[in-house]
Amino acid sequence: AAAAGPVGVLTNGPEARQRAKVEALGLADRVDAIVYAGDLPRRKPHAEPFERLAAAMSVDRREMLYVGNSLAYDVAGAHNAGLRSAWLRRDPDDAAAPYRPDYVVDSLDEV
Repeated sequence: AAAAGPVGVLTNGPEARQRAKVEALGLADRVDAIVYAGDLPRRKPHAEPFERLAAAMSVDRREMLYVGNSLAYDVAGAHNAGLRSAWLRRDPDDAAAPYRPDYVVDSLDEV
């Protein structure tokens, strides 16, 4: 979907609930893969959903950058799966969390 490589979506919600959100945002036709971790045995921050996303996009996890707004779920999960992470900083107070992203961005335009 993107010039820099494939783009995927990973959500902790089940497909039955999240699909409408994905479609309302117009993401379904703009990304290469979507993983609904709510339907998996393990959700973020476990490595499994991130591993499934990498496999669905046929991407080596060492080559991926995962962008998320939760230090505890997105950044920690990405690191658990061996991915680099970028924290989309929405709440500066979250910076006190013990999880350290590889990058910090304030907008997706910075990615």
